[in-house]
Amino acid sequence: MFVQGAMESTGYFGPTLDSMMAEQQTNFKSIEDKLTKLRSTSDSGERSQLEKELKSLLKEQQQSSEKLGDELRKSLAQIESLRADALAAQGAAKGADVWLKAGESVSVGARHNVVSVVSIDPYRRAVVNFNGDKSTLEVGQFVDVPSKDGNWRVFYRQSQRGDDRYQLGFDVVAPE
Repeated sequence: MFVQGAMESTGYFGPTLDSMMAEQQTNFKSIEDKLTKLRSTSDSGERSQLEKELKSLLKEQQQSSEKLGDELRKSLAQIESLRADALAAQGAAKGADVWLKAGESVSVGARHNVVSVVSIDPYRRAVVNFNGDKSTLEVGQFVDVPSKDGNWRVFYRQSQRGDDRYQLGFDVVAPE
């Protein structure tokens, strides 16, 4: 709650990330439009011009993606700092990093590292899948997710009843 409240009151995830994501969507739309025009023309001069414009748009998109990645890393560092402050001040950092229901998943450490909740048993144990390996976790247990920087840990922290079913809270801990 402390971390979430601080994020909402300080606006760490405010307009900066929203505007960057909007820029990404605009760039993707422009690229799509250029590709459509490129497919529909047979004029070599027009094709050449469209290819140049497309290369330029792709370069802009790459730069925008790198900038967004930097901002997300900064935001993660700020969250970790707030969590550490809460832990020092209150002896606990409440709330889970990620909430998932059965059938939902999250990427951890890298886009291809996906941890998914397969099901939740009647005792609220989480059946999770990572790289084809299923594990049944009770509160406090974790799965290791290897990455090039070391093992990320995904802890099953808590469960709560949602609108129509249970949702599970997980903490994601980066390698040290």
